[in-house]
Amino acid sequence: MDSIRIGVSNLEKSIQWYASYLGFETIQQTGTYAILRGKEESVIMLEKLPSPKT
Repeated sequence: MDSIRIGVSNLEKSIQWYASYLGFETIQQTGTYAILRGKEESVIMLEKLPSPKT
């Protein structure tokens, strides 16, 4: 599956944003990533980034 991979700091909030503003639907999700499909069959992967070390 060809997709664009996007690193995010908050997976749940990012899923909600892509659904609300861009119309994506979640087709697969784990604790560290989610695969979303858009209205025109485009596919993206949101991947939770590790927390920054301070």
